[in-house]
Amino acid sequence: MSLPSVEEKFFIEIGTADFDTLEHLAEQGWKGIFVEPVKELFDNLKRYEGCFYENCAVLDKMDTMTIQFYDPNWSEGWVRGVGSLDLDINGFHANPQWEEHVTLREVSVVTLDYLIKKHNVKRIDYLKIDIEGWDYKILDNYSWDIKPKKLLIEHKHWKARGINFRQYINLLRIMGYETSSDTENITAVLNE
Repeated sequence: MSLPSVEEKFFIEIGTADFDTLEHLAEQGWKGIFVEPVKELFDNLKRYEGCFYENCAVLDKMDTMTIQFYDPNWSEGWVRGVGSLDLDINGFHANPQWEEHVTLREVSVVTLDYLIKKHNVKRIDYLKIDIEGWDYKILDNYSWDIKPKKLLIEHKHWKARGINFRQYINLLRIMGYETSSDTENITAVLNE
């Protein structure tokens, strides 16, 4: 597989699940990296030429950690995308009636900088991060050597962790991004 040229559009999607993905960009000829730690969901992703597929988690360190998620053979809709490396504070406690469907598994964990270096990424046109509440840890650890042109970051679970998403909006603005947010996501577009 050849590496993407500088002229080609490039995305990174961290926490793809197997629905509501950036596959539409790959269909338009974009190159990119799809990252999903739950193997069953990862295996369901359609493969596109010029895209890379990583069956791991992305966080703020290189490690192996336990992820919990709902059994993909049981779960439907948004529940399929619920998974967490945080075994203490997570959405699983909100749904005790589904406890019998919770699965635990060891997964490899890498950093965003590691993925970028591994795949020789020279530009990021779109970065989407949806990892059920620890998204900010990726931002905190990232070198920002390559500034993504657009970011979509889920923040709806941050409040339960005591994280104020507005501080990240301010940091992104200082770095030259125009930002907006709703109850679930931060969107940031780099002013060029």
